[in-house]
Amino acid sequence: MVLVLVLATLFACLVFSYLFLWNSTDGDWPPLPPAKSLASTLLAIAAWLAGSAAIEWGSRRLRAVRMARAVPWMALGAGLVLVAVALFFSISPQVAAGIDPEATAYGAIVWTHLCCQALNALVLLLMSAFVLARHAARLLDAQQRAAWDSLRLLWHYITAQGVLMVVLLEAGTRLG
Repeated sequence: MVLVLVLATLFACLVFSYLFLWNSTDGDWPPLPPAKSLASTLLAIAAWLAGSAAIEWGSRRLRAVRMARAVPWMALGAGLVLVAVALFFSISPQVAAGIDPEATAYGAIVWTHLCCQALNALVLLLMSAFVLARHAARLLDAQQRAAWDSLRLLWHYITAQGVLMVVLLEAGTRLG
């Protein structure tokens, strides 16, 4: 899927920029976020992975010939709620630490990572709405599942990117 390749390229550029700034900054890397940052990181990772698991559960149920009509709604609803929770726990340590995107290059790159991930979450929301519209029109089942499979692929990629992002941001504050 071309969108995944584009997102992976963008993410690789952002990671390189983050690492470049980390290694080329003279002096201290910005201050440590509050102690709850590690807990927020772990909760964000858990929420990203649980959202991906919900989509995988929905995919397995969709393969069943006689699936319940509510399965895609439940899987996508749970997945989207968990994506929102993951974004909240990804962003909250940065807000609590007072990271300002206009004050330093560090703040700018951190908020660029977070905003790109929020944009990815918006893409998941729009694709989920499309898949649910197909489901409501009875155009989504065990044989007609290309829209679901495309969403599932993108969802798993965005989950992996979200996990890598929160680990990178946490490592930067702990090791910097």
